[in-house]
Amino acid sequence: RWREADLPSLGGKLEPLRQGVGASGEVLLGGVAPIWAYGAAFHHALDRREDVAVRVFDPKVEGGEVAIARAARGQQSFPRDVLGLEWSWEDGGLVLKLAAAAEDKFLPPDVVAALPAMDVPEPPVPVMAKPVTINGSGPIWLHLTLSYRLRLRGASEISHWDGEWDRAVRVWPLTA
Repeated sequence: RWREADLPSLGGKLEPLRQGVGASGEVLLGGVAPIWAYGAAFHHALDRREDVAVRVFDPKVEGGEVAIARAARGQQSFPRDVLGLEWSWEDGGLVLKLAAAAEDKFLPPDVVAALPAMDVPEPPVPVMAKPVTINGSGPIWLHLTLSYRLRLRGASEISHWDGEWDRAVRVWPLTA
């Protein structure tokens, strides 16, 4: 079981992650872990090497892996009717709530291909230098894509909500 105290060292897996990222510039994240553990591993990889190519294992998608998309222009548009993204201001920070439109909460296959074109709506106050929490149901790769976009916008810290603990868990920045 993951504990919040495991995040700075990724439960003993930080050094292998750093070595792999440094050597190849690529990392594949997979295994049984809470979203916030994936978030911490993702941000550790970005801290090590900004141009790292991060993929996430997901058996529900064709090919079993999803690359965390960098923002790109001129590609296909992101399907707007499959995902709701809403901002709120709670307890001194911004919260980005996400919800898949389908009752089963699964996103159609074209969402993966369109991830580079996904825009995050403007929040009620600028993200720059603000703590941000991502909350809602969705695949890990969607959470990490949103986390990356918010990091680029200058969030001072990024957390992911843990439903079991009923609170946010900060995943970036962390110290090791």
